[in-house]
Amino acid sequence: MKLPRKPKQWLSEIQHAVDAVYLELEKHEQGGKKQFEAVLDVVIGRIAERRGIEPAKIGEKTGEIVEALGEYLKSVPQEKRDWAGIVTFLYVKYHQVLDLVNEQEMAGILISKDQELHKS
Repeated sequence: MKLPRKPKQWLSEIQHAVDAVYLELEKHEQGGKKQFEAVLDVVIGRIAERRGIEPAKIGEKTGEIVEALGEYLKSVPQEKRDWAGIVTFLYVKYHQVLDLVNEQEMAGILISKDQELHKS
């Protein structure tokens, strides 16, 4: 299993996941449990594909991920919440709980993503 080595590589990989999520969201009505489940399925599928891990093994961590997402969203102002930020958090957090990246690496990726967003 090969992990991205540089923040730009992570950001490219995450952006592909974000793009896939937006394509999937076009198929669903606004909001709701089904829409969120679709987002999780896309993120899990992307990680499974990129890392060669069974989706079921990744899915076992979903409870922990959703709990962490709730805490994360409490720290983000409502007007700054969007699917791109949520997908970025989910993508990196799954890697962390699967012990593929540590907390410091996770923070570095999220900071790089935040800096990229502020450039736009």
